Amino acid sequence: MRDLNYELKKLCLRNSDGSYATQYARERILTMIANQLHEMGFRDLQAKSLKPKHVQALVERWKAEALSPGTIKNRMTELRWWAEKITKLLLFLTKAALNKTGFGKAGRTGCPAFISASVRARKKILLSPQALT
Repeated sequence: MRDLNYELKKLCLRNSDGSYATQYARERILTMIANQLHEMGFRDLQAKSLKPKHVQALVERWKAEALSPGTIKNRMTELRWWAEKITKLLLFLTKAALNKTGFGKAGRTGCPAFISASVRARKKILLSPQALT
């Protein structure tokens, strides 16, 4: 078993989010993704070494295979789960990364709404008079 496959399997076992069917499907999809990355020439990867170039290569491959947008979105969901578990979720939240993959909203500027809202909330708390006392 390759290192990446083994690490992703362990990651799935440690983080049992969702139903048993979801966990099984996630592990199966992540194993497939690890195998595809290996086939595309990305050798000696570890779970923590996920980068935008890997995501870009996967999406380009999936588009070349003429997969439906729904299938690609489902696979991207598992990639986001993987990135969240290794604390690299910002890899998916940049405007450039979303537009590169073709799954970002066209013409969108700035940060995603939930990030902007959380930043505004933090600023509001930090600048409020109650926080200073």
